[in-house]
Amino acid sequence: MAVFQRIRIKNNEGKSRVISIFGLPILRTDIKETPNGAKKSVTWLLSKNNENDNSNNCHVFYLKVNRIDHYTYVNLQHWVDIAETLNGKLYIICDKKKLQKRILKRIYFYNSNVEFIKSYKNKRLKNIVKYIATGNWDKACYAHLTTFYHAKKHGITNFWNIDADDTTFCMSPDMCAQAINQVEEYACNNNINVFSLDMWRSNTAGRHWSFGVTFVRDSSKCFNLVEEYCSDNWKNAYEKYVVSYNLDWFFNYLKDKNYLAIETFYIENCIYIHWGDFLYNVLGSNVSFWHNGKIYYPIVTEIFGDKNLGILDIASDCIKFDIGIQKENCQNYAIKNLTCLTHLPVQIKRLHNVPY
Repeated sequence: MAVFQRIRIKNNEGKSRVISIFGLPILRTDIKETPNGAKKSVTWLLSKNNENDNSNNCHVFYLKVNRIDHYTYVNLQHWVDIAETLNGKLYIICDKKKLQKRILKRIYFYNSNVEFIKSYKNKRLKNIVKYIATGNWDKACYAHLTTFYHAKKHGITNFWNIDADDTTFCMSPDMCAQAINQVEEYACNNNINVFSLDMWRSNTAGRHWSFGVTFVRDSSKCFNLVEEYCSDNWKNAYEKYVVSYNLDWFFNYLKDKNYLAIETFYIENCIYIHWGDFLYNVLGSNVSFWHNGKIYYPIVTEIFGDKNLGILDIASDCIKFDIGIQKENCQNYAIKNLTCLTHLPVQIKRLHNVPY
């Protein structure tokens, strides 16, 4: 590891650099053009005075990243664009210094105030994780709990918890923002504490609730109840279906016991991608499409020809949102923005007759 590093932050406010020593960000320098000439400022990143109370932010996003793959940056950029559309505050939860450095080099941010958080692993969280996570789920459990713990600590009441490295709505940031506003409004009007996208609910015939794209209300209440009810015996009800336990299954338990109001939503006619090894891990990663009471998995139906696994009823307790998006809109957005086609060299585009 280099002792001293200076990393550029891509943003539209001017020139910004983060200076780190032994991988630890120490300060940020900003040079902004003003009518009176260039203005330089220095922000000490280790100062506690930079810990802002964001309780008044309308939209707060915790973007969790762990995977180092091409699609990581495509997905993260999409979520950064959505947060900017909503004038939101974002935190990036990242435990890998190598990934953090690549993000700063490859992601375009709209201002220089980019805040990275490492997963908290203090005694308080360790006492929770030991009762919840089994197998290889401990790191993910710490990352999820960090969103609740950080929000509680900083007075952030409501926030979005996003798996930002492997999730994408195939919609423009403007359309995504419209959906997010509707989901937030519904949750607030109906006293829902935790409201998550239908990534697993329908896929498991209503047996499993999960994180992924999740809106949280009253972070302090949620965290306190997690602390109160975590114990070994909660797992007993799920032994029939679970190999390894994680925080998703624990929230499944909180939902089933009515300790928290936990629900699931979906967006009608929306295509959504949970990135990964699509052709092998056909259950864990997929392209999905919600339409007319069904959820479709086109890779399963069109490549493997299995309609029993590829066309399912949307779980009866999932709540529908219709923002007027159509399948064709999603397809057009995806091929232009979520693939490499628009970024190919012109010679390759000519070779393959790529029109984008």
